[in-house]
Amino acid sequence: NVSKKPVTKIFDANDISADYFFSRLKAPVGDTVREYLVDRGIDIETAARRGLGFAPSGMETLSGHLRTRSVQGRTALDAGLVTRKDDGEWRDMFIGRLTIEIRDSRDRIVGFGARTLDGSEPKYLNTPQTDVFDKSSILYGLNWADESIRSMNEAIVVEGYMDVIAAHEHGFTNVVASMGTAVTQNHLGTLARYASSGGKVGTIILCLDSDAAGETATMRALESVTEELSAGAIRGVQVKVARSEGGKDPDQAIRANPDQWRASLSEAEPLLDYLISAKSKLYDLTSGQGKKEFADSFAPVVYRTNGYDQERYWSMIARLVDVTPERLKTIVDKPAARTKILRFGESDSKPGSISTSQVDAALE
Repeated sequence: NVSKKPVTKIFDANDISADYFFSRLKAPVGDTVREYLVDRGIDIETAARRGLGFAPSGMETLSGHLRTRSVQGRTALDAGLVTRKDDGEWRDMFIGRLTIEIRDSRDRIVGFGARTLDGSEPKYLNTPQTDVFDKSSILYGLNWADESIRSMNEAIVVEGYMDVIAAHEHGFTNVVASMGTAVTQNHLGTLARYASSGGKVGTIILCLDSDAAGETATMRALESVTEELSAGAIRGVQVKVARSEGGKDPDQAIRANPDQWRASLSEAEPLLDYLISAKSKLYDLTSGQGKKEFADSFAPVVYRTNGYDQERYWSMIARLVDVTPERLKTIVDKPAARTKILRFGESDSKPGSISTSQVDAALE
């Protein structure tokens, strides 16, 4: 099978690189990196188990090592392990960084993450897009978490590699991370398949770093998730949001107090509840205009929500804008789809009446 061959070569090059990075971590050249890891609660056995290594800076290079192992320059380039400089010289993609293997759900190394140790920017580098690595669809740690997510019907999504490693080392085996991007529909679709196995409704808990909780980018990402859920693009799961206690990221929180982190997960709130309360802080709810903009921004989503939950959300928003739920429903923007249905739905029922199935159909 000709089409498979280049991909096999990429996997082979990644395997050779992973062995090389780990050998450097164990060698004297890796002393400071090992110290850094020990400070973060990771000994050499854990580093081996979790696929950590070191890309040295200096004369010794991965590209040199790959040549000795007969890996062609073209393959190393296709795998995102090296770059080619203007003068035609090969240069390692990762230099002077802690390396982290990234595996797919079939446990094959598809790429690497690499963390700076001297404060240089960017703090994290990932393998660029390759034939086997697509960061908008891959979830870090899924190779360890897939069975747990299936059996627990629950997936926990954190932000960083170290968060995932700390979680798994402390027995939170259903934890994964998105690769430095906001959670995408691809990610959620994958997790929904695992979490809703056995015909149960699964749960996906998005665990936000405390400092990210109010960021506009985080808000936007959560809003797009809400839209995808309410449009039925992701089925079989409920999505919740948990916040790490005390301004810590999950890695720090888990190492400081695993039980407290477990408690913060059990307090996770439904995504829309979280969004309504978080976004209410971005509007001036002392003014009529502010109230209108805030309520109108949520109306389309609430109209698309399961009928059983709608009343609760109208009540939440009504409380924040200080009107009754009944009054609120008469003044918010109605979704355009409803008026369309009224027109084409009139002939087969009472004039002007509308069934919920028609609303749902139009909003799918």
